[in-house]
Amino acid sequence: MICGKCQANKEAVLITQQYQLQQSLVTIHYIPATRCNCQTYISTTVQQEIEAYLTENANLTQPKVLAYSEV
Repeated sequence: MICGKCQANKEAVLITQQYQLQQSLVTIHYIPATRCNCQTYISTTVQQEIEAYLTENANLTQPKVLAYSEV
């Protein structure tokens, strides 16, 4: 696919993101995303799954590192 903003080819990538909870930090690796020259895009479905996981585990008190497949 071609990006409508920068006209570059979009490529599928796996990214890592950190999310700050009230008492902890969650790092999620291997999140499927799409990248071009102007942005990295995570699909709405993937974002919703991550948000649901973070909501369910909002009371974590220790840092947690996991792969997206574990969400």
